[in-house]
Formats: sequence, C-alpha cells, structure tokens
Amino acid sequence: ELPSSFSVDEVLAAPRGPLLAAGDEVALTDRAGETARWTVAERLGRGATGEAWLVRRATGRGLEEAVVKVALRGGDPGLDHERRALEQLDHPNVIRCLGQGPGGGLVLERAHPNPL
Repeated sequence: ELPSSFSVDEVLAAPRGPLLAAGDEVALTDRAGETARWTVAERLGRGATGEAWLVRRATGRGLEEAVVKVALRGGDPGLDHERRALEQLDHPNVIRCLGQGPGGGLVLERAHPNPL
C-alpha cells in the first residue's frame, strides 16, 4: 500500500524517466520573488546529476525563453551552491541565474550560440 502523500524529495529521488515533460506547466520564481507559469518545451540534455529543459512563456514583449536545470535527486546541495555562485556574478560571458525552479532547480538565461 502506498503512503497517502510523498515529499518532493521522495518523488524526485525515485527512479523514473524524464523529470519533466514537454507541455508541462511549471511555476518559476525569479530573483525578486515573483512567480510566473512557464511551459516546458523540450529537454535539452541529461547528465549524471540532472536534466536541463527549455521553457517558454508569452509576455507583452513577446516570447521569453529560459532553461530550467533540475536535479535527479531532490535537495541536491550542488544546485543550491551553483545558484548562489551564479547570483554573485555579472559578466557578459557567464550565464545569469534568473531564479529558482521546481524541486530547488535553477532557472538560467538561455544562451544563443553565435556563429563563428
């Protein structure tokens, strides 16, 4: 019999497929504490500790894109450390941390590669 409730950490730590799915809506909180709903577009990659997902939302200024980095296991202290470090940096060659995502994940600006 399953327990009546699960913590986010238990759900994220369970072995499963992708952590998010295209079409999911996620609430992301920016550095000012404002929360907005974004739509998951596609998985950009998966590594040893997590996944990166492209998210989009329509605003009065057009379509905005960001990347959500989610840990495979909830409560990963590495993501929190990375978020704090990125929030301290302000350089045109460093991706900016825009806020916090689901399960303590990171919301990062989307890098658009420049042609050589």
